[in-house]
Amino acid sequence: MTDKDVERLLTTGAEMLDVTLSERQVRLFIRYMDMLSRWNAKMNLTAIKDPFGIITKHFLDSLTVLTALPKGELALIDIGAGAGFPSFPIKIAVSDISASDISVTALDSSSKRVSFLSAASKELAIKVESVWGRAEQAAKTPERRERYDVATARAVADLSALAEYCLPFVKPGGIFIAMKNAVVEEEIDGALGIIDKLGGAAPRVIHVAIPFTDIGRSLVVVSKLRETPSKFPRNTIKRSKSPGKR
Repeated sequence: MTDKDVERLLTTGAEMLDVTLSERQVRLFIRYMDMLSRWNAKMNLTAIKDPFGIITKHFLDSLTVLTALPKGELALIDIGAGAGFPSFPIKIAVSDISASDISVTALDSSSKRVSFLSAASKELAIKVESVWGRAEQAAKTPERRERYDVATARAVADLSALAEYCLPFVKPGGIFIAMKNAVVEEEIDGALGIIDKLGGAAPRVIHVAIPFTDIGRSLVVVSKLRETPSKFPRNTIKRSKSPGKR
């Protein structure tokens, strides 16, 4: 795939999501993809290595979140950020729009992945705070708890677990966005109880198709109505011992 092919794929795919990328932003995405390839040679950042897959299943997938974000300046935290999805594509996509600037924090429990995220922030010259830590611990610190307008998560964990890990980071009036597969209704039904206890409203779902793929994405959006009780999030052992007490 040539650079021109990559540019067309990025710009056209973003436009299909109502996102306009400048030449500078496209260059940042290409440099980000180059970094992923270089670092992937020495550590396992992503199983997707081909340019088409990275652009569609990582970059464009991450940009679907923009359809659910409120307008204006926001503080966003990405829980379990991994190689930076969706946090880095979001930051790149809004970096030329000063009226919609987003302060981004990427939290991950792997020190190696956090090293990559820190290096990517420097090399791309975009401001993303990269933080090492486990969500259930970081969410109980004064500098993180209920400090963010938005929390995002693109993870394989069930919605009940994601809500418990993420909603404590969100201030009342903010939102939590879970990036889930297309069919999510049963998972939502099973998570309603814990979401209410965490201070969240019943979720709404935004269905988005990832451009150039047959993959459907469901963005599960939970509004934070009130403060989360201090006992949440529980650690993994406590959650597994009392699954019925969500």
